[in-house]
Amino acid sequence: MQQRLDTCQKQKKKSEEAVNPEVEHFLCSAKQYQGQTELTNDMVKAFIERVLVYAEDRIEIEWSFSEKLFTELM
Repeated sequence: MQQRLDTCQKQKKKSEEAVNPEVEHFLCSAKQYQGQTELTNDMVKAFIERVLVYAEDRIEIEWSFSEKLFTELM
């Protein structure tokens, strides 16, 4: 019974992600660059909104996707 419940919950999560256009866009972009060994300009454009550079070697990356999306996919 527990196995069946776990399976249903996983399927529900997958179906919810499929409906979310942000998830679909991210997965499509991720699949496109799967296996890449170097960062390209196209990859930067697909995944990074902007890079902020501060004093004392501090860099902040703002992603093109929400933090919630990354948390859910990890």
